[in-house]
Amino acid sequence: MTTRMNTHSTRRAGFTLIEILMALAITGLLMAALGAATHTCLNTYRQNEHLASASQMARSVLHRMTSEIRTAAALQATPTKLTILPPDNSQAIIEYSYENGTLWRSTQLDGVKQTHEVISQNVGLESFKIEHTMGLDWQDRSCVTQVTVEMLIKQGKYRLPLRTCTSPRRNQVY
Repeated sequence: MTTRMNTHSTRRAGFTLIEILMALAITGLLMAALGAATHTCLNTYRQNEHLASASQMARSVLHRMTSEIRTAAALQATPTKLTILPPDNSQAIIEYSYENGTLWRSTQLDGVKQTHEVISQNVGLESFKIEHTMGLDWQDRSCVTQVTVEMLIKQGKYRLPLRTCTSPRRNQVY
C-alpha cells in the first residue's frame, strides 16, 4: 500500500512582511497628519491668547483714559499727547504721550513727575492717535469738548483697531 503525501502545504496564520510594511506606512501617514493638525491648533491657540491679552490691556488703558477725560477739569490735546488736569480737589497733572511705539503715562504732583510705560510695541501697539474737538463750555469759554483716542493692536497677522470717544462732563449743561 502506498501512502500518499499531502501535497498541500499548511499555511501559517499571520501577516506577511509586505502587509506589515503597508500598515506601518499608513499608520505613519496618519500620525504625521495628526501631528500637523495638533501643531496648527496649538499655534492658533497661542496667537489668540496673545491677541486677547493685548486686547484686554489696550481696553483697560482706554477705559482708564476715558474715566480721566470725563472727570477732567481741563484738557490739552495733540495727535500724540493728552494732558489732563483732574478735578479741582486734586493737584496732579496726568499726561499720556505716544513716542517711538510706546504709550507713556506721567503723573506730576508737587513738582515730582513719575512716568511709566503703559503699553508698547512688545505687547502689540502698532499705532496711537488722539483727535480732539474744540468748542465752548457752558460759560462760553474755549475748551476741548470731545476727545477721540484710537489705537491699533497687532499680534501676528491679526490687527485689532480700538477706539473710544468721550467728552469731559464739565462741558455739559444740565
